[in-house]
Formats: sequence, structure tokens, C-alpha cells
Amino acid sequence: MAAIHLSSLAILLGCLVVATIVILIADRYNTEMIRETFANMPALTFCPMQTKPFSDPKTGDTQCCDGAVSGNVCSAKPLCTLGSKSNLAPCTQVLTDYYKLKAKDMCPAGMPNYYENTQGTPTGCTASALDASMTRPQQPSQPSCTIYAKQSDNQKNANSCMNQRMLDQTACFGQGCSKSITIQPSVGLGIVTVDFGDKDGHRHTCYDPTSYVAYLNVAKPDWKASFDVTKSIKMCPVAKAVFVDRTMEMKDTQA
Repeated sequence: MAAIHLSSLAILLGCLVVATIVILIADRYNTEMIRETFANMPALTFCPMQTKPFSDPKTGDTQCCDGAVSGNVCSAKPLCTLGSKSNLAPCTQVLTDYYKLKAKDMCPAGMPNYYENTQGTPTGCTASALDASMTRPQQPSQPSCTIYAKQSDNQKNANSCMNQRMLDQTACFGQGCSKSITIQPSVGLGIVTVDFGDKDGHRHTCYDPTSYVAYLNVAKPDWKASFDVTKSIKMCPVAKAVFVDRTMEMKDTQA
């Protein structure tokens, strides 16, 4: 019985040793992965997001204060570090996380990389990777769009990220489909136009309902009395149903 008990104890101890080794290996692997991730990011040399630099007396690292700085004292909570000795998150990672959140709400899918700069370069989104400063596209020739400070400028400029995102989210259909955004100067808004072909080789043009309704709300506020979005052949869902899907007949539409 004693021999059996000792054997069981030995097996248990062996399992604990193996488990400890696995945990240590996994921990080391995760640490190396984190280091590799940060190594592949551009290393910021300045404090991002209008934070102010100060030298941490404990580590000697430059940290970034989200508030006023007096000497080496931050009046608020330090946001991130530009050094390697602090327990704070690296500024590169903080800025990357911030950019990801902004991109989710503001960038078209084809221009997924958000950036901003307080030094005169416009805020925007780009298809290019960002340069080492993370304030502009690495390749300016790649597609990009601008996020204007004023909403009216975002609405009236075809190159605004708001309009480009609306264009990006509009589905193409039919044969030889193309889409574009046209600014209506009279109301300062863009309308997304889709050009497509049917199976018989005929070409058709329609409008994205969301952008067209926004236009009508300004240009013709009483439009609902004489215009039905769900039946107008001008609207892309209706045009698609009639000319492509053939699930709706022309007699059931209106101009």
C-alpha cells in the first residue's frame, strides 16, 4: 500500500513539474511575442495626442502627461512612456489603440489606417501604412481621404472620409458596375451614383437611397408627399430588383 501511495505521489509531482514548465514556456513565448510586436511598430520620439513630456525621476524615462507639467511633475496621470524602464504602456501602443478606435468609426474599408497631426497635416485615413511619426501616410500616392474639422466641409467635399466611407459602403451590382459620388453645390451634400448593366446589355443609373434622401431633406423638405423611396426606379434597391434580380416589374415603380 505504501509503495502504491509513493508511486501516486511521484506521478502527481511529475505532473506539477510538467505543468510548471509549460506555464514558463508559454509565459516566455507571450513575452517574446509582445516584444516582437512592439519592435515592428514605429518607435515614437514625441508625446502623442497633445500630451506633454516630462522626465520621470524614478526611471529617467520620458513620460507623457495628460495635463500640465511643472518641472518633472505631471499634474494629471501620465498617459504613456517613450522609454523602456517604466511600467506605463509604450506611447506607440497607446497611439495605435487610439487610432484603431477612430478608424472603426471614420475610415472607409479601403483606407483603414487613421492618422492625425497637430502640425498642419490634415487628419484622415489612408490605404498606406503610416510613417515613423504615425502622423501621415508612408506612401502619399496611395488612396487617402480627409477628416475636416467642420461637418459642413465633410459633407461638401468629395474627398472627405465621410463621403468616401458612404461611397465604400454602397454596394455595386449588375454587370460592369461602377460607383461615384457627386457633390450637389446647391445643398453642399454628396449623392452616390451607381452605374450598371443588365443581362440584356442595357446600361442604367441609380442613386443610393441614404444619400439621396439626405439631399431631398435639404433641397425639397416636402418630398415625402410626392416621392416614394421604396418604389422609385431612381433608387438602387428598386433598380436592382427590376433590372438585375427581376423580382419587381416596371409597372410597380414610379419615377
